[in-house]
Amino acid sequence: RQLIPRVLKNRGIMKAVAVSVILYITNMISTNFFSLYVTQRLGISDQYLAVFPILNAAVMLVFMVGIQPRMNSVKFRLPLWCGLILYACAVTLLILIPAGSLGLVILYVFVWAAGGALVAPRKDALIQLNINPQERARINALIMASTIAFSSPFGYLAGWLSSLDRRLPFVFMLALFLAAMVIVGRIQEPKLGREE
Repeated sequence: RQLIPRVLKNRGIMKAVAVSVILYITNMISTNFFSLYVTQRLGISDQYLAVFPILNAAVMLVFMVGIQPRMNSVKFRLPLWCGLILYACAVTLLILIPAGSLGLVILYVFVWAAGGALVAPRKDALIQLNINPQERARINALIMASTIAFSSPFGYLAGWLSSLDRRLPFVFMLALFLAAMVIVGRIQEPKLGREE
């Protein structure tokens, strides 16, 4: 009872939670509808579905090991913003890919993985840097429960959109990424132990 009002009054945490919810929703949509989209709309053979996660993991590993250590001097928001832009570009590319274009799907996976390598660590750090260290465990649990609760209805919405047109869940994802960019633009550079 004492914790929830403090979280709701902390603008830094609320913005971080909003970004976290958006990324949770987009990841859920991508996980559930990407394979349906590439096989049923783009006509890509099922045998390639196992290749895409491997490629995604390999690209993320290269970015994490080769590029992330060189970005320590860069301001916090810039890589997060760049990652969201890459996510948006990847989804736009996926929507526009003509049927049977395996090479463009692979390009999508590459751009998506690059965006994920930039966004994932900073999304988690964004929450941690806005949390009071003495309440970190309880606030993290509250944020995770809230993220899952707020995200749940969007699975049904994405399924309904997919039943209308296989592209619509990804159009919805694009709108969510644009919303996340706006939120990140309103986030101040986080400082350890700082509460708004």
